[in-house]
Amino acid sequence: MKLSNIKNEKTKKKQIDDIDISDTVGIMDVLEKAGLPEDVLVNTAMELYVPHPGVETKEIAEDVFKRN
Repeated sequence: MKLSNIKNEKTKKKQIDDIDISDTVGIMDVLEKAGLPEDVLVNTAMELYVPHPGVETKEIAEDVFKRN
């Protein structure tokens, strides 16, 4: 079967329609609980920072890293 032939039919049997995400935890919460708060992650990333077009300064690099 081609993917282009699939309209509204489910591709897997017993595939659920909705997922309950009420019990999920954010990755930053998991990392902080493991002893890796955001400032430690940012400082570690900045040790590898090399200026390049679009990310010329350390401040811009920190903002990009935090955003992503």
